[in-house]
Amino acid sequence: MNELQSLLSDTIGVELWVASLIVIALLTVVANQIAQVLLRHAAKVTAGTDTVRADALVATASKPVLAAMWVIGAGFMARVLQRQSEDVDFIAEVLAVRDVLLIVCVTWFLLRFIGKVARNILDLRKARGEEVDHTTIDALAKLARLVTFIVALLVAAQTLGFQIGGLLALGGVGGIAVGFAAKDLLANFFGGLTIYLDRPFTVGEWIR
Repeated sequence: MNELQSLLSDTIGVELWVASLIVIALLTVVANQIAQVLLRHAAKVTAGTDTVRADALVATASKPVLAAMWVIGAGFMARVLQRQSEDVDFIAEVLAVRDVLLIVCVTWFLLRFIGKVARNILDLRKARGEEVDHTTIDALAKLARLVTFIVALLVAAQTLGFQIGGLLALGGVGGIAVGFAAKDLLANFFGGLTIYLDRPFTVGEWIR
């Protein structure tokens, strides 16, 4: 390692860690370009199919995947800088931010994926002339987004060093208190959710 560092320093006047940063940046750019080409090809392949999930997966994965690749490349750069810096706490904070950004990319993808799947289901049923229940699909999509957001928030908090055990316990106690205080509201909520799932009637019908 020392011989390679001396060779680079004597030949082109660049330190080994600087050369490593340049190589990582170039590899990230190349990998990003290859990923764009593959994603465009996959989008063309899935565009002519009736597969709802495959089309949604390709259509929504492009931006989050490309952003995640840059975040991973920045993480490798931070690893290189860690060997040159004596500030261990700063590097640990940078790596924690990298992990949070990766969680954000995954959450971004999941939220886009849920919305795209819901739209694909509606469009596919309309194209086939089938009856479309917008209310049920919208309700399930919103519920899935809410669960995804809450889980991502808890995982990000734990990644940053927060103890979520106490928060979950507090949420459980608070949930019991809210349940007793707003039992009628919760009963209406679960009753509405049951109507969404069972679909005893649809929008536009008259109920007597």
